[in-house]
Amino acid sequence: VGISTAGIVDSESGTIVAGIENIPFLESLNLKAFLEENTGMPVRVLNDVRAAALGEKWMGAGQDCDTFFCMTIGTGIGGCLMMNSKIFEGAHFRAGEIGYLDYRNENQYLEKRSSAKGLLDTAKEEFGEDISSRSFFERVRQEDEHPCSVFNHWVEKIARAIATVVILFDPQKIIVGGGITEQGSLLLNAIRRKTAEYLPNGFAEQCPIELAGCKNGAGMVGYYGSFDTEQEA
Repeated sequence: VGISTAGIVDSESGTIVAGIENIPFLESLNLKAFLEENTGMPVRVLNDVRAAALGEKWMGAGQDCDTFFCMTIGTGIGGCLMMNSKIFEGAHFRAGEIGYLDYRNENQYLEKRSSAKGLLDTAKEEFGEDISSRSFFERVRQEDEHPCSVFNHWVEKIARAIATVVILFDPQKIIVGGGITEQGSLLLNAIRRKTAEYLPNGFAEQCPIELAGCKNGAGMVGYYGSFDTEQEA
């Protein structure tokens, strides 16, 4: 049984340690032990972005890289550094948690306003009405001034976060995944242009930004492959 989940995951014990605000009942649960006891089968639990990074290394945009950073944008924002073809988890399984950048308090950090959900929440506030993701991006493509302004401001926040990662870790590539990748070249071109503005000469040219080759299914691919690779793709 392979589990790809939100949250900070102790991948050794299978416990979901923290960072599970969207599914709070899972916090502190040893999901691996619970499922092994109830299924009698081997279980592996991974943070969803780590699973996505494994999927991209195995079958996606990271196949040609030993060191890259995978960032997913959806209900939240997550990140994983793949270093020398292994996921780097850090001393407390918290490495790569890019969504917590610009942390001010529990209600103010990058993920809150700059996830795909945060983008739509901002649009709803600005327009004074509910708006679907499809409708919002259709209006951006039509160059509607107000949606474009909201979108450009959002891209700026994402680009600053990516530029920080590039400067700190010098990866071969940045891979952007999650549900928002459905927007294709509109999203990718905007992020590439803006990120380049926040990097010193030479940095952007050496670190291309690409969309996940496995798209929003990268995590499903990754946890499947992880049983054979033992975190090495």
